[in-house]
Amino acid sequence: MNINWDNVLKFVGIPGAISACLTLLIIVAGRTAGVGRWLRRKAIHREQLLQLSCGISFSRFDDILGVPYIKSTQNSLPGSELPDRYIQVYCSPYAYILAAGSNKDESVHAFAITIRTKKFRLPIIKLTASQIEGVIPSLRISKIESALRTGNRLVIGANRFGYAESYYFGNPGFYQTYVLAYNDAGVGVMPISEEFHDFSSGPFATLEEGSSHASEPSGIWFNALYRELRPNTIAVIGPQIDLSIIANYLSVGVDRSMIRHVPH
Repeated sequence: MNINWDNVLKFVGIPGAISACLTLLIIVAGRTAGVGRWLRRKAIHREQLLQLSCGISFSRFDDILGVPYIKSTQNSLPGSELPDRYIQVYCSPYAYILAAGSNKDESVHAFAITIRTKKFRLPIIKLTASQIEGVIPSLRISKIESALRTGNRLVIGANRFGYAESYYFGNPGFYQTYVLAYNDAGVGVMPISEEFHDFSSGPFATLEEGSSHASEPSGIWFNALYRELRPNTIAVIGPQIDLSIIANYLSVGVDRSMIRHVPH
């Protein structure tokens, strides 16, 4: 923007021009300070998330993340293979965090972090015991070596989508299981093809490794989805803990229904 200072001085005089410059400087400084505070808040929250681990208490999660949005004991239905579990859900402007265990008096058995905005990036190398490099939600899941994968799941419904991959590294990974997932409560979109509309209008379908489905989408369709898919969720499950403690039949981590009243 070009400013004709001769005209400014003509209309407002030297005191007015000085006042205008000072006002402009104050506005610029305020905006710069605001951006600085925003960046610091993100950095602090990133460091908080990187402190989380299995085996610590729920109260320690409270110390790190603050007051949970949800505290809930969820009992499995009679005959169900799903375990009873106690969960706490935390919400920040940047992420949803679900911590799960057998009950509130025991340690956290598993936790999941779901990124809710593309303006927040979380490196996962520390959370995965230095086994997986990348930053979510920008990481393409296809960039991870497929030989590392121990299982995967694709869930698609009329308006619900989810994909997850699990990894296990034994001793180097502290005997924990790690899951990278796309959770439809978080940021991003799942690249669903027009080809899949008929299939997705029916009941929920789950495709797991080694399984088949009568109306399973073609390999070409799935490969196209897989190349573009960016996980927004990282889950860590403690040794000898079943993955179902941190997931339901739709989502890994928080389910969309849990956080429907959280302001966006």
